[in-house]
Amino acid sequence: RDYYASRGLGDVYKRQTSSVSPNGTYKVNAYRWDGGATTDTAIRGEVESLETGQKRNIYWQYHEYSAEIKWVSDEIVVFNGVTLNVKNDMYDYRKDEKRDTYRR
Repeated sequence: RDYYASRGLGDVYKRQTSSVSPNGTYKVNAYRWDGGATTDTAIRGEVESLETGQKRNIYWQYHEYSAEIKWVSDEIVVFNGVTLNVKNDMYDYRKDEKRDTYRR
């Protein structure tokens, strides 16, 4: 799917880009969220296990318009300048104003 509706009316995620890990185990998907006329865009990232199909959010940043994904290793990705271990890290601007990651 290239997009899906979130819980709020008019909230839509549109896929921006995807990138597969060097060993083919994970895929990181980036989506742009557009909440409408009164809300700026945001970028949401999710990691997908290509072995199990399980997905979970790993990145959320408001006032962003595009996504850049670079793999450092099979489990480490740099998402818009934030380094994340796809197994257990999550960046969410609402919980960490310093742009650091936090462990689940």
